[in-house]
Amino acid sequence: ETSRLRLALEASREIGLASGARLTPSFEVGLRYDGGDAETGSGVEVGGGLRYAGSGFTIRVNARGLLAHAESDYEEWGVSGSVLLAPGEGGRGLSMRMGSSWGAPAGGADGLWAGRSAA
Repeated sequence: ETSRLRLALEASREIGLASGARLTPSFEVGLRYDGGDAETGSGVEVGGGLRYAGSGFTIRVNARGLLAHAESDYEEWGVSGSVLLAPGEGGRGLSMRMGSSWGAPAGGADGLWAGRSAA
């Protein structure tokens, strides 16, 4: 049996560009405590991302990592990216999403709501 407690702060700000597109950087920092049969102890994790939303498409890149943990040899990191092509205002047209991830890209609130185990 494993458990994980998290206390995280997430911030983002949307910036409107002259072209009408929107750029949204985000940052996350959190404290966590892992307990149970797997790695145990406290740790500090950080993450960041950048989202660009233009006319009909969105590009998103995220990265996160465990900066420090009581188990000194324990590492956790991840990066992810996606491209979304969406139809126009009328809701008609091609819609497609492509994405990829390496490591453990979900963290903070994403990891909390995803319900994955700490093991």
